[in-house]
Amino acid sequence: MRSPFFPKSLSEKIYCSLDIGATSLKASLIRGNEDNVFEILGVCEHKIFGFKDAFVTDLTEFSECINRVIEGLSEKTDTKIQDIQVGISGQLIEMRKSSALIPLVDRGTKVIMSRDIKKIQEHARLLGLKMDEEILHEIVQSYQADDVNLGLNPLGLYARKLGVQSLLIVANENKIRNIIKAINQVGYDIDNIFYSSYASSEIVLSEKEKTDGCVLLDIGTNVTTVFIFRQKTLKYFGNIDIGGNHFTQGIADALNIPFDLAEQIKWTHADVTESAQRLSEEVLIKRDSVYMPIKRSVLYDAMENYLDVLINGITYIIQESGYSHQLNCGMVAVGGGSLLNGLMERISQANNTPVKLGNLKLKAQENFANSMLYAPVVGVGVYGYKKALKQSFFGRSRNGWKKDISNKLMELYQEYF
Repeated sequence: MRSPFFPKSLSEKIYCSLDIGATSLKASLIRGNEDNVFEILGVCEHKIFGFKDAFVTDLTEFSECINRVIEGLSEKTDTKIQDIQVGISGQLIEMRKSSALIPLVDRGTKVIMSRDIKKIQEHARLLGLKMDEEILHEIVQSYQADDVNLGLNPLGLYARKLGVQSLLIVANENKIRNIIKAINQVGYDIDNIFYSSYASSEIVLSEKEKTDGCVLLDIGTNVTTVFIFRQKTLKYFGNIDIGGNHFTQGIADALNIPFDLAEQIKWTHADVTESAQRLSEEVLIKRDSVYMPIKRSVLYDAMENYLDVLINGITYIIQESGYSHQLNCGMVAVGGGSLLNGLMERISQANNTPVKLGNLKLKAQENFANSMLYAPVVGVGVYGYKKALKQSFFGRSRNGWKKDISNKLMELYQEYF
């Protein structure tokens, strides 16, 4: 993996991202600038092989899939690709809260310095991380000085002890190593690895939505993740073991048909709206070269149990978060499962709040259907760009080197005098 200090030339500003989903690989190429204006140069998708249930099951097969999707993107955009940002899905991810508290002095008080903040963050990481895990995202929720909640900036305040509440997004180290090996095996370097569902918030949520309170739903293939944002940060999260494949499997079982055929029927005929007139309609489905009429209600009944678990799970997570009355901007949904006819309306009714499909809100050089399906992979690219900008020399010294030295001298003076 490349050094994070200068992961790319700042003048290039083009990033490739790869999202490893449960059933497909998606790749995107984006161009960005320091004003956080981004353009999608191209996207590409390929069915996944050699990877199942969050495990690399066949290294050669999986590597070939990666090579095909990146080469396809390279040919489409006429761009040579070497370094990529990688996004991984919910089945590989675990999220947990961590907290730590350290004394700053034995007696009296002292000024909280940047190294005190780094120290307390390191303690929280050590306490919340298992031996076989790697941190993908560390999200500080709040600091406490002498048991008083300070928000996100305790620097320069007087205190005797300092605490922090953090949210850690982690992944199993060996699973990550196998993914890295598969990517390196076909000649690509990895700049960063992110949680793609969380990264999608970079492009589908506005600053106002994150500040005033909103819910981001990622309804994936096998898992639905609920993110709750408030005061510009991720405050709460939860997973539900229901995704688009469960609805498909319900149809396949009810009609005794292959999974692939059930998937086609789900997208063309299935509907979960609670309309008696709509559910009484008949549709024609093909079975053994013969078209058979069935009512939409049969498809609805086949999915109803999974639907109830999903909707009740979303409602429960929101209520448990303690932010149910502070979500002033409603819900935003991404992921293939969110396209099921009537699902957004049902979630909205159950929670008495508006739900809308995520919009990439980015300029694109091509028109592609259901652009919100590419929110995670594009979000990974945007997240990687912003991280590189912060880590660059210029990103770290926005006030100029003289101001940085002055601040450091002031910290030393406050520490010892």
